[in-house]
Amino acid sequence: MGPIAFYFPGTPARCLTTTEADEHALVAVPLSAHMTLASAAPTDVRQVLVGNRVFGSSAAFYLKGADGLYLTVGADGRVTCDAEAIGTPQEWQPVLLGTSLGAVAFQSVATDRFLSVDERSGAVRADADTAAYRETFVVRCQAALKRERTRLSKRERAEEEMKLKGTRAAADFEFEQT
Repeated sequence: MGPIAFYFPGTPARCLTTTEADEHALVAVPLSAHMTLASAAPTDVRQVLVGNRVFGSSAAFYLKGADGLYLTVGADGRVTCDAEAIGTPQEWQPVLLGTSLGAVAFQSVATDRFLSVDERSGAVRADADTAAYRETFVVRCQAALKRERTRLSKRERAEEEMKLKGTRAAADFEFEQT
């Protein structure tokens, strides 16, 4: 799974990010005022995780942050992104929810508890027994966003070339007239 970003569809919508301090805690920060959940894109590398499937598993993933450390759940439900090695505390299983298109919950393989967001503080923990509203996320794959940007930039380049060709044709016409 390529670079991905996790969004919590609360009010306000939030993006999960790792902190540099506080043992690389995972927190949910509000989106910029001009962003909506539909248009959200990471604004910092700490908002991007890379997922790799656990060898031999059809459902579990490791999630690695920008600094090369892995998303980890502690026995108390605290979630950090500070593990250098991988093991069961770093394994996460996505659970598709039927609530809305793209809604997913993440269950820790080590504790069988779900990743959840405290809407007041933005704290992220993995201590929920069931997947409900606070455990619902929207995941955006960076590859899809990059493809869209590339498609748009190709179209923009083609439009620019058309303008240049028109300008060149006009210049050639003027040159032939003189």
